[in-house]
Amino acid sequence: MSEHTQIAVIGAGLSGLLSALALSDPEHGAGREVILIDAKPIDRSETDGRATALTPSAMRALTRLGVEEVDATPILGMRVGEGEADTPWQFELPERDDEPLAFNVENERLRTSILARLKTRPVKIRDNVRVDTLSQNGSVNLMLSDGTQLTADLVVAADGRNSATRRMAGLSVSRSDFGQHALVTTVIHAEPHEGIALQRFQPVGAVASLPFATTKAGHRSQIVWSDRSEAITAARALPEEALIALIDDRLWGALDVTGLDMPVQSYPLIGQRSEALSRGRVALIGDAARVIHPLAGQGFNLGIRDIGALVEGVREAVSTGQDIGTAGLIGYERWRRADETMLATLTTSLATAPTRGPLSLLGHARRAAFAAIDDMPALHMLIRREAAGETGERPTLLR
Repeated sequence: MSEHTQIAVIGAGLSGLLSALALSDPEHGAGREVILIDAKPIDRSETDGRATALTPSAMRALTRLGVEEVDATPILGMRVGEGEADTPWQFELPERDDEPLAFNVENERLRTSILARLKTRPVKIRDNVRVDTLSQNGSVNLMLSDGTQLTADLVVAADGRNSATRRMAGLSVSRSDFGQHALVTTVIHAEPHEGIALQRFQPVGAVASLPFATTKAGHRSQIVWSDRSEAITAARALPEEALIALIDDRLWGALDVTGLDMPVQSYPLIGQRSEALSRGRVALIGDAARVIHPLAGQGFNLGIRDIGALVEGVREAVSTGQDIGTAGLIGYERWRRADETMLATLTTSLATAPTRGPLSLLGHARRAAFAAIDDMPALHMLIRREAAGETGERPTLLR
């Protein structure tokens, strides 16, 4: 059986679902015919205890695309520092003009909400189907595991860090191992977080808390702790009470952590970058394009900005009567590379700058920067705008 579509999106994680929605949306998106392909069931139940701190521009994109009921908790401010609670090596970012710094959303809830909206759109879903081969000759030719020969004008690779689509398109990646793991859990604490996120840097990595809405269980925050792999392994081996006390101590004792509200998970941390963000008629988005350190919580936000840029290119191609698979990708690489390079460099530098040893000057520079930022409120706006992707060119979907 043969079939044709204007756009094929491969991968039904957060980035894949949202790109299929945006590229098919006729009002705020590209209004194109889309087929979404995934090797797993689309309605699969995923146990993902992680959360994403969505920027205001990302939330605007979700709202425009009709994604509702994500149960977002506003992050009203952030305290960042190193050392003890009373050191000068810290600064605070307040909210701006009644707009929160970010919105903390549980990944599992976010996926459910995007999928619910996607099912109201005319997107064809082909789940439980793999892409076995990909070739390009005027269009993209996909051979699916159910025997379907699918051709597409444009293919969006959204199948994650180990993207088979990227490999079949002939794109290689460069990888770096941080030698770190991230420990993720949700804690219950006696002190209210008041919408404030905390991030305390360590000799390696950092411990962060992101506020969740209070429930019957009590005040809640997501914990993301990045550290040497052996340190995270040792922390996970601790009795629960000892781990709770350690997390509380790492957060300056500001929350008075009393319990866990989610099983403890851990993940290895790597940096990864594709040699290019597109090849021929294949465009990479999200983790298929790059993986950065989770320090600033910008992974999925970068993916949303990828989607916004891709939608912009396709819309411009359609409006001028050009081919969406060629003209639609003009400028995509340039537009996205500067953004991802800046964030990848910043997060890697902050997360890996040692405070002891021959390279400790990097750690001293970080501490000096924290003190300077605290003394110069004018820098607060710049940091906010950079983290939110609000500098330089911005896709219409995110404005």
